[in-house]
Amino acid sequence: MSGLKISVITAAYNCGQTIEKAITSVIDQDYQNWEHIIIDGGSVDGTVDHIKKYVEKYPDKIRWTSGPDRGIYDALNKGLKMASGDMVSILGGDDWYEPGAFAVIAKNYNGDERYKKILYGLVNILENGKSIKTEGYHHENLRNVTLNHQGCFVDKKIYEKYGGFDTQYAICADYDFFLRVCDYPDVEFVSIKLPLVNFSAAGASSNDGRRTLENLKIKKKYGVITKKQYFKKLAAQKTKALAKMIFGV
Repeated sequence: MSGLKISVITAAYNCGQTIEKAITSVIDQDYQNWEHIIIDGGSVDGTVDHIKKYVEKYPDKIRWTSGPDRGIYDALNKGLKMASGDMVSILGGDDWYEPGAFAVIAKNYNGDERYKKILYGLVNILENGKSIKTEGYHHENLRNVTLNHQGCFVDKKIYEKYGGFDTQYAICADYDFFLRVCDYPDVEFVSIKLPLVNFSAAGASSNDGRRTLENLKIKKKYGVITKKQYFKKLAAQKTKALAKMIFGV
């Protein structure tokens, strides 16, 4: 579907050493019907200078804002309001797309137009700049584990109809979003068994303790676990955190 427009949204903050690689991974795609929206949180490390350089080169393709926000998901919601594409992808300031990723999405965006699609692929996980594994969870297992949000391309109509990210969650609002929309009959998940993006595990979402607590809260919200199970798991998590603090294990 050659007319498909892809909107990439990046929430950036003090990622001056990596933001160029993120931006050029968009620019260098062989499928060129895209826009890149960068929401900077007021970086002070040179990130803005890199962004400006590419905005000047591609004024019709790259747009940006800079200023205080209330976290990553607040920034992403701002980007959603600016997006004009058919599909939306979230790219971290430390991450970058695989060559040909957009062409794969355009090829797989077809079928019954009654359905709004979430296309998702595999994600290369990196630590210290080195790939350690390629990962991909399936939407049929969403009640246990979220999709790799970095590898998802979401029909913008889903955001428009069912809302963006809940900013009460600092790390796991993407999981909340997927659980919110997964049971609607007009939303179709499509699995693509190819790596689409490279994800740096050193980002904000790598805080395992906080991620676990938010995941539990979200699972209770959607009835994945009972209130009793929630408090039991919460107590176990707090005991684990206390043991780690005291004994270092």
